[in-house]
Formats: sequence, C-alpha cells, structure tokens
Amino acid sequence: MKIKIFFLFVSFLTVTTFSYAQLKRAAHWYFGYQAGLDFSLGTPHADTTGKLISIEGCSTMSDTTGKLLFYSNGEMIWNSHHLIMPNGNQLIGDQSSSQSSLIVPKPGNDFIYYLFSSVGDIPELTGLRYTIIDMSLDGGLGDVISKDNLLFTPGTESLAGTMHCNAKDYWIVSVQFAGTVAKFYAYLLNSTGLNSPVISTLSIPSLNNVAFLNFSQDGKLLALNSLGSAIYLFDFNTQTGQLTLKQTILDRINENVYSNAISPDNSKLYITSWVAGGYSYLSQFNLTASNITASRVDIDSVDYRDGSPNGYGFIGQVKLAPDQRMYVSRWNQDHPFQTNPDTYYSLDSIDVVNFPNLSGNSCGFQRNFLCLDHKPTMEGLPNFISNFTSLTPPDTNACANLGFTIINTAICAGESYQLPSGGLINKRGTYKDTVRNVTGNDSLLTIVNLTINPIETISITDSFYNGQSYTLPSGNRVNAAGVYQSILKDRNGCDSIINTTLKVRLLADCILNPPKAFTPNEDGNNDVWVVTNSECIRYSIVNIYNRWGGLVYHSDNYNNDWDGKYQNKPVADGTYYYVIKAIYNDSSVRTLTGNVTIIR
Repeated sequence: MKIKIFFLFVSFLTVTTFSYAQLKRAAHWYFGYQAGLDFSLGTPHADTTGKLISIEGCSTMSDTTGKLLFYSNGEMIWNSHHLIMPNGNQLIGDQSSSQSSLIVPKPGNDFIYYLFSSVGDIPELTGLRYTIIDMSLDGGLGDVISKDNLLFTPGTESLAGTMHCNAKDYWIVSVQFAGTVAKFYAYLLNSTGLNSPVISTLSIPSLNNVAFLNFSQDGKLLALNSLGSAIYLFDFNTQTGQLTLKQTILDRINENVYSNAISPDNSKLYITSWVAGGYSYLSQFNLTASNITASRVDIDSVDYRDGSPNGYGFIGQVKLAPDQRMYVSRWNQDHPFQTNPDTYYSLDSIDVVNFPNLSGNSCGFQRNFLCLDHKPTMEGLPNFISNFTSLTPPDTNACANLGFTIINTAICAGESYQLPSGGLINKRGTYKDTVRNVTGNDSLLTIVNLTINPIETISITDSFYNGQSYTLPSGNRVNAAGVYQSILKDRNGCDSIINTTLKVRLLADCILNPPKAFTPNEDGNNDVWVVTNSECIRYSIVNIYNRWGGLVYHSDNYNNDWDGKYQNKPVADGTYYYVIKAIYNDSSVRTLTGNVTIIR
C-alpha cells in the first residue's frame, strides 16, 4: 500500500511539476565527482555524463524546456557537450566554497547568463564576482564574454538567489561579515543588467565566513547559517530587496551548522550539521512552533569520527528539488581526502526526504534512495534560484504599490520644486504625487514640509587705503568708497545678497608697525618678526643689523618674515636695529627705523 501511494504521489507531481516553465531550469544536477541527477522527466534518474568535480559548491542551468545549457563549480564552466567552455577555465572561484556559484538568466534576453561566484576563505581572492556567458556563441554552446567582475570584498561562501515579485527580474544575495556586523548585499538583475546593491546591515554575533544562505521557494524567507553560530531566519522583501531579522534558532553546544533548506510550504526548516568530535546530523525545525529551537527533530545522524564502526560518513548538504523532495549528500571520510576517480571518499548514492512539509519522522526520510552508478556525491549539491524548484510562479501581488515619503524638501526663494510627476510647486506645504516605481507600478509619494529658503541679506562694513582697491565677496575689485552689492550662494545653495559698506582711509593713517620684540624658540608663538600694515606699501627694502653694524637680515619687497637666524643659524639674544625703506601706494617714499629685541 505504501508503495502504491508513493507512486501515485510521484505521478501527480509528474503531471503538475512543469506547469511553471522556469521549473525546468533546475532539470539537470551535476555535483560531487561527476555525479548527476536528471529531473527532466519529473522522476529523477542518475546521470553520469557530467564532468564536474567539486568538493562542495556547484551550479547548473537548463533552458525552460529542460535542455541542459552549462554547469560550473565556480572555477570552471562546462557546456552541454561536457567540454570546458571557451574562456571558461581558471575563474576566480573556489569549489570548496559551500555555495561556490549561482547561474542566473538575464531577464529579456534568451542568450545572456550571469554566473556569480563566491570565495570566503582564500584571503587574496575573497569576495563576490560575476562572469557573463553568451549562449549564442560557439554554435549555441556558449562562450564567456566578461569574466571575474568584482562586486565586493571581502566575502563569504554564501550565495543565494530568488525572483523579484514582478516575476521577471532576480535578486542575488550574499553576505559580508565584519565582527558582529553582517552586511547583506542584494543585487537586482533586470533587463538593463546588474543594479547597485540594496544593503541591509544587521548586528549578528559569532559569524563565520563558511556560511550558507537559502531562500524559500517564494523568496519571502531567507535562512542563514555559518559554522559555530546560530541559525537566522529573515523576512525578505522581494520588491525592495530589504531584509529584516525574523527569528533566531539556537544550535547545540559545539555544533557547526553547514547547510539549510526550507520546505515547499515554508513550515519546516532542515539543516545539516556536525558536533565537534562526534555525530553529523540531518535535523528538522517546525517554523510554526511557539519555540522553534525546542521543536528540533533529528531525522538522521551518523558517527563521522575516524574509525567509527559504521563508516557511514559525514552528512553534506540538503537541497530542495523540482519534484518537491529534498535530497541529501554524504561524504565518506574513511578514504583519503583527495579527488581521485579510483578512490571514492564519498558515497555513490543519495538520500532523500520524500515529504518535507510533514513533521518529524513523517517526512519520509530514506537513505540510499538512488544509486549514482559509482559516482560519489561529496558534500555539495547544485545552487539554483529558489523559484526554479517551485510549482508556481512568484506572487506578483507582493509587488504592492509602494508609498514613500520625502521629508523637509527645500527650494530657494523665487524658485519652484518639480514633483516626480513633472508638476511644479512654489509654495510651502505637504504634497502627494503618484509616480512609477522600479517595477512599473504606481507608487504614492508624499513630500512633507516643503520649505522655501529666503534670500539672505548680509551687511559688511570695511575700509581700504587710498591708492588701493578692495575685493568684493563676489571677486570684483573697486577703488572708491561706497555701498556695493554681491550675490553669493548660501549654505543651502540659495542666492544671498551681501551689502558691503566701504570707506577709504588716508595713507597717513597707514603706519607700518614692526614689533619691538619676538621669541624665535620654535614654540609656535611669536616665532618671527612680522611687519603689520604692509598692505600700505607697494615696495620695500628691509635691513636688520646687529649692534656692531653687521647685516643679519635683508629682504627686497619684504617677502619673508625674519626668523631670528643668519645664514640658517640662530643669532644671539639681544637688541638689533632695523631700517625699512618703503614706497607707499601714493608713490611717496618713507624710511622707518627702530630696535627689535630677540628673547628666547
């Protein structure tokens, strides 16, 4: 009876599975050491044609009919003939990243695909990058046209994607850790290309670069785990790309959570993990429980320690598939840690959770569900846009009309403000406007507290000597007394009027005023001999003598102050005699003499 019920279930899936065209994007899986699964007919079967080798991360891409296009481990790209794609080798990536790569079709273009790659634990390469593939090239087998474009650094091993609520565009998300701060970068890929990221910054303790991100099929939930930290569940806004922390789920003492997957109905969270020096686990949490941490049920556990009697190995990643089941990889550590086709250090079969929406052991976990014809699974399974395993397209109702507010917008007096719709306003107030948002939907925009900055009037009273000219704040020069007006920009960028009241001082009032003493001890205070009111003169000659008549300082046109030195050596403390011969602005010549004392 159980067998009959099971096959009826599969038959139902076979009928309904591919009603959503994007579902066939995930029809082919290549992972581990040349292992593979083919879901193109609904029920999976082993596929040993692939050439991919990856300890952990990998990704594949098929077209909307289920035809294989290409696949990657983050370091190389293979085409549908299982050959390295032109320019598809030596990518800056890391097959040992838990989510080394993710392939995303460019909206509105049947030939362009973006391959994102993450590196977390190689310091000189760490970061998130993208490579662009054009499938119209090389006879339809594809060619790399842009390679290893850096988006941000440093990075982590996390990389996930989901569709925008408009059912056309895609969000690609990775996270960057710095101490207790996590910065989530959400990049929108649309028909124009890759947009600037939406960044959500959250305080999350004890994070590790070996991290794993996973969206629910509808993209509304995002789960994050990293080695040695708790599991974090976020609400993700598929319209704006912003995320908010929803729930923290605690792990066990000394536990390292490696991967996670969310059930099709968003009610269950599955994780794979290991406790240091002990067991590896596949566990389930009930996301509808009042205490999610306490709802944990271990679905499977194995002793992964060296020399363990069962030798069963280490549980790798858990991944939701197009047939709505979850598949689990395993890694047998009894063999040497090396990539060798004759030395399988992983198991050549794959486990499955048949009914991931059901609680506890009712989920129908099955070891060794499908033999992979002696191709080992290793740790990782392919990474996909989350909707590519969903039976239904994204909920476009989630693209509700956004309402957003601009606060304290200001204009200058005499100007007007242009509303996003194109209308002009020139009065203070609160205005509402309907504009198109990034999805092409109407959004209500509210402008609050429109202010008008008045033209400021500032008065300056100043003077200059006859024979000179005065520079106005605008930069113009005048040579007569009067009231002058300059128009400048104030701190708000608005015009301001500066009224300058000027008077002319007589040259007789312009008296050079040399100091009687100074202290050149290099303390930054009174270190030089400065002649004030030098603006009264056009030209001057300054000489300073010691008490024996020796010249210790000379300046033509007084272009440098005396620092109390002669031939770059300090002169002795004492009294010195200066002679200043100056030509004033009215062409009169005057001589000024006096004493200056040096005190150190």
